Amino acid sequence: WLPWTDLPVLQWAEDNTAVPEAVLRWLVVEASRGHEAHLSSEVRAGFDLLDPASRAALAVGVLELWLGSEPSGSAKLAGLGSFSAAIGGSERIVSRIDSVIWRDAKTRTPRARALVRLLAAIDQPAALRALLNLRATMRTASVRKEAAEALEELAQARGWTAADLDDWMLPHLGFDAEATTRVGEPPRAMRLDPNSLNLEWLDGPGDEAERKHLQKQLRAAWKSQTRRFEEAMVGGRSWTVMDWRERFIEHPWATWLCRRLIWRHEGDAGAAASFRPTQDGAIDADGTSIELPSAGRVQLAHRLLLEDRVADAWSRQIANRSFAPLFDQLRPAHRLGTQLEGVRMVELPSAEWIDVNFAKAQRVLRQRGYTRGRSYDDGRLFRFVKRFAELDLAAHLEVCELGEASTRSLEIRGFCFSRASARVSTEFDVPRLRFAKIPALLYSETRQDFDDLLALPRAR
Repeated sequence: WLPWTDLPVLQWAEDNTAVPEAVLRWLVVEASRGHEAHLSSEVRAGFDLLDPASRAALAVGVLELWLGSEPSGSAKLAGLGSFSAAIGGSERIVSRIDSVIWRDAKTRTPRARALVRLLAAIDQPAALRALLNLRATMRTASVRKEAAEALEELAQARGWTAADLDDWMLPHLGFDAEATTRVGEPPRAMRLDPNSLNLEWLDGPGDEAERKHLQKQLRAAWKSQTRRFEEAMVGGRSWTVMDWRERFIEHPWATWLCRRLIWRHEGDAGAAASFRPTQDGAIDADGTSIELPSAGRVQLAHRLLLEDRVADAWSRQIANRSFAPLFDQLRPAHRLGTQLEGVRMVELPSAEWIDVNFAKAQRVLRQRGYTRGRSYDDGRLFRFVKRFAELDLAAHLEVCELGEASTRSLEIRGFCFSRASARVSTEFDVPRLRFAKIPALLYSETRQDFDDLLALPRAR
């Protein structure tokens, strides 16, 4: 099915001499023999000897010839997947495959499903994002299912969690590395102001409806990712430096979120240090310019993880308006002592229940991401809940709403935790978890939320 004379002339990387046709035939035939998207080390080494331009040209050439000839048989499909994976699968290749999948999903579904598997064989971020988008938005059920199965296999092979896949789902929204994009017809350039989240025209005003729509999408994505970062902090989630750079620092707008947060790096030898990314690298707690880490693991910093001196230094930077943090990472820290590990709820004695102003309490808790729980049969509120979906945990602040509408107060009683996915008949039946099962940082943050409630003005 492959007309050899239509393939481009290739060159060796070492001396730029032409690759003999017999060698090219051997490489392609060997790559097409397997039924799985991987190559033998011998064949992969052969492709690695080609110069980058030749590998890219060969990928495009083989793909276009395959799309035109429609070969039959799974071996050819698997071989093409192996072939694409071996030569790197450029974004141009990914874009072409993705467009054909969307075009053929309804009318040529088997071919679209085969191309989904081809995408899965390409080890590139663009291919992964395309698969995630297919799983989320493709209307043809069999193609959507194929993408979901391919992603599940990839996640298992690479040891990824659902949170890892969500990292890759973070949309680019058309922005480039300079935080600029073009919208409308004719296209007009806009730049993102990372402080106000406003989009500003660069070469004269364009379609205002397009600008407002994009700005609405951006604000929603920004808010969602901020929430995910906060959840990652309280869950103690960490990334390898390579994954962290690829998913966030090199992302066209998520990098601005990272610059408004304090991070903690732990090297391979176990030494830990905090830093904040900047446009030119990073700075430490003392404001000294440093290089971004190149190895080890990275996680979001928290007061519980920082020495007092370092935390105080970061607090001074914030007070001096060196940066505006997305959320407070330096709230008072609370350690979960061994005496609380078997406890399922921290509850004030009934004689010590405290009544606070309802409106102020509700405002504070909404700012902290809590939502109203169910009410008693008479309409009185008895719980505020903050869910952490990726952790499958929920924090509950147990309260009791008192008084009439004009004189409402909130009686503060205690706090506990449950599984976010727990199914209960009523919220009175929430299965409380032992505190030993709760991440230390989540306990610390919830305890401080509880203390903040207790510190509110008393109800009159």
